[in-house]
Amino acid sequence: MEALFCVNCDIIGGQQTTKAFPFYSLLLIIIICSSFCSAYLGVEWLPGGIEKMDVQPPRNVRHPSDLNCDFSKPELCKWRNVRSGGHDTLDFHLFRKEDNVEFPVVQVRPGPSKVAVGDQLLLTGDRKRDEQVALLASHPIKCQNTTGKLTFTFWLYNGARIEVLILEDREDEGLHELPEKPQIDCGTVQMNTECTVTIPPNLQPFQLGLRAYDIKNSEGSFVMLDNINYEAQFCKISIDFGPMISEHLLTGARGEFVNDMAELNCDQFGVTCRWRQSGTGKSIWKRATGTPPPAVMLLNETGTNIEPDLPSAFLYIEEGSGLISRNNLLDADTKPNEFRMLISDPIHCIGPSSIDLKFRIWSTKGIKLSVCLIEAESLNVHICHPIIPSLSPAQIQHNLQSTVLNFAIAFRIENVNIDFENFVIIDDIEVAGGDQCGDLAAKLENKLLDQFLPVPMLSSLLSRPIHSAQELSCDFSKRAIGCKWANPEGLAGDVNAWEIGVRKKQKDAANTLFDGDIALAQLHKNAPAYLVSETIQCVLQNDGTLKLRTWNNGNARLSVCIVRAHTMEILDCQNVEIEDSRTEQEVLVDIPTTDEPVKLLLHAEATTKPGNGQHQGQVAVDSIQFDAKICPSIPSASSFAVHGVQNTPLGSSPSVIPNSLQSDNSPHPVPDENVCRLLSCDFNNGESMCLYSSTRVSSSLSLFRAFNRSAFSMLFGRNRVTMIESSQFHLNAPARLHFDFSITKGSANMHVCQDSIVRELDTCLTIFEGGETLGWQHDFIELTENDRKVYIIARLGNGARKASVQIDNLIV
Repeated sequence: MEALFCVNCDIIGGQQTTKAFPFYSLLLIIIICSSFCSAYLGVEWLPGGIEKMDVQPPRNVRHPSDLNCDFSKPELCKWRNVRSGGHDTLDFHLFRKEDNVEFPVVQVRPGPSKVAVGDQLLLTGDRKRDEQVALLASHPIKCQNTTGKLTFTFWLYNGARIEVLILEDREDEGLHELPEKPQIDCGTVQMNTECTVTIPPNLQPFQLGLRAYDIKNSEGSFVMLDNINYEAQFCKISIDFGPMISEHLLTGARGEFVNDMAELNCDQFGVTCRWRQSGTGKSIWKRATGTPPPAVMLLNETGTNIEPDLPSAFLYIEEGSGLISRNNLLDADTKPNEFRMLISDPIHCIGPSSIDLKFRIWSTKGIKLSVCLIEAESLNVHICHPIIPSLSPAQIQHNLQSTVLNFAIAFRIENVNIDFENFVIIDDIEVAGGDQCGDLAAKLENKLLDQFLPVPMLSSLLSRPIHSAQELSCDFSKRAIGCKWANPEGLAGDVNAWEIGVRKKQKDAANTLFDGDIALAQLHKNAPAYLVSETIQCVLQNDGTLKLRTWNNGNARLSVCIVRAHTMEILDCQNVEIEDSRTEQEVLVDIPTTDEPVKLLLHAEATTKPGNGQHQGQVAVDSIQFDAKICPSIPSASSFAVHGVQNTPLGSSPSVIPNSLQSDNSPHPVPDENVCRLLSCDFNNGESMCLYSSTRVSSSLSLFRAFNRSAFSMLFGRNRVTMIESSQFHLNAPARLHFDFSITKGSANMHVCQDSIVRELDTCLTIFEGGETLGWQHDFIELTENDRKVYIIARLGNGARKASVQIDNLIV
């Protein structure tokens, strides 16, 4: 069996030494594994494999499971080779099972003979006649109040033995072995088994030791260890907060911008509080409730016996937690014991601001905290101020200067005393200042009205001829008296009028909007505002462009539309998007080719319900420039033919102009005699969708396709919306479009829309909402002479993950 000993250990230079020799760690034991080692045991040495395990400073373990170790990740194991005090002469080393060779069950036992490939274990051994000893010690256990159970697997060869020790770390003697040696129980048949040891209670700090001894065979002997597990109940070593209890921190913070700085005031940390925790650290913020902690404990831990007025925000940090990572506040892998932050909902400011923050804080001695301004989206730290806890429980005040516009306030743990338990209690948060922060719409509205005086617009539509595109350029000076843009007259319903914003004198020229007078739409009563140009007879080939400068206060939007000159029906409409509402922006809109008389229309509408301000929203426009090749004006436009272009009657939805400007002698579309054929389809002709089509909606990729004798589509994930649309049609009488539909495998909503300026589901007819149809359902939609297209839209229901939608038997 000499060949079975795989660790032939010789000493450098052939001289015998021991670990007690000075600087023994600088002497390398050469482990020579012969081919017999692999043949009989199938293990290979991993040089330096447990170096990270050995260099860890021993700290008290908090949980029995902290001592569990299978050596797959040695750096996480709370065990170490003892390398001082003359307790042993050998070290344990890390080996890995490399093949399926079984251990000789008679010679190498009592552990299992079958070990999985890739399993890692510890091995120590030698082939000297003098006895060699190796000691593996656990990290300290501060106190154990029940009987513990230590389970581990080991293998012995050629007379080597192993024992379990209970060790004490004495200041004057170092590690000291207690006389009591627990018995190792490996069962009746000590083969292919794991062994257990009973560890008695101990109210004093102690360590467990696994000592390999009787390694004294010249032919070689060894001990292998694996799969250490410990079960016990440790004494409570955390700080005693008495009757105070902690619960989950469930607040009203949702990451939405605050409308007023006072919304960040918080003293109850309940559903109305706008503070939450952020990050992925182990320690989490909680809500402390009940009776305050004992005054004696507070005095000992924080230096004050003044109790907090619960509820409060509470963070408990266990002993051994390390430093916070400065590289990435959310990367918990950068540092294993990173701390979470207590962070406010984001704040939006329209300029540099000063924030006044007041709070009370209780914390253990030695902890370092900061209050920071962090960027709302990236969470990068903008500025931090250190907190001096000794000033509390008097109210601590910090003045934070912000130059970023979207930010949040955060309480951050910088460092703690890792040798003790730590805690932080925060209460009575008050936030003020920030005269440029809060409700963005209201602040920007005030900013606009502070700079411009609204007065009526003097321009009017007089059917003046337009000979060149440049005649539609307008800078709105002199109250737009010379502009060929004006508010339309005679519109039914609630419509807001565009006004002229006359610039006031400004002392702060660097923070002003526009350079001169502007067209201003102040939107009241959930009503739109329209600014219309004089008639353009046609736009020739090579599409034109409309350039203008615009601004809105975040609650409103602007659309640029083309309408029929005589019927005010929409031919095309484009929404204008601006990226930053703090200043005006220049936009460029393409104007398509048209061979009939048209007008340009600026359509302003509010996108939200009335808030705290006087207006729902504001839109400002200036410096309109029109560049296109147009037809010169002629006396009448009645000779121009009407072709099959998309047309939508203004007033077909609440978001368009009311249909009140139609003229009796205006040209009318010629009805299509084949409308029944165009709108009817049973999808029985292979993959044909007849004259229907399916286009992508928003960011969804779902489409309808002809499948199994119906139009079929699947909704899931981000592909939540799908739409089928008809070809363009003209009706000379009202009609009904009948159809069947089915929803299976999930929940979906069905909508039918007639063509309109914007295809928004809230302006469409909902025919089915939520759930499955449980078979085919029949429905129909009324069509009028003004309808030009019809859309059937399916949208995934709230909370649904997927759904299958089918449409069939479309008949007029």
